[in-house]
Amino acid sequence: MTNQVHKDFVMTRAINMIEMILTSTYDSAFKAGSFETSFKTQEFLKTIDSVRAHVDELKRLPIEVLELSKRPYNCLKRENVNTIGELLDYSVEDLETIRSFGVGCINEVCEKINKFGLEFRTRPRIDN
Repeated sequence: MTNQVHKDFVMTRAINMIEMILTSTYDSAFKAGSFETSFKTQEFLKTIDSVRAHVDELKRLPIEVLELSKRPYNCLKRENVNTIGELLDYSVEDLETIRSFGVGCINEVCEKINKFGLEFRTRPRIDN
């Protein structure tokens, strides 16, 4: 499974970078009136959609699949974080505000999330 997680991580990163380039090229070509959708482009876009669906599936998984040690797991549960998607709504700075959630917990959670090829938010949440 570790090998598959690493492949997913690499694929997700590559798709995100290529999608940014492709979107930029598509927008420029479309605005110029010279856009032709090739078969390869269509297949690539299907691959992107497939990867997005995979990431969405990962976000719906319960945090139990991360196999966290007791302290970070219990702290997250106390904060009502039940899925990977809910966990990804936090930034590292947000995690620092959780009671009893120290540097060791943050490092462990970041490591586990990164193994899935996912990242935390870069900005803290704004709670109303």
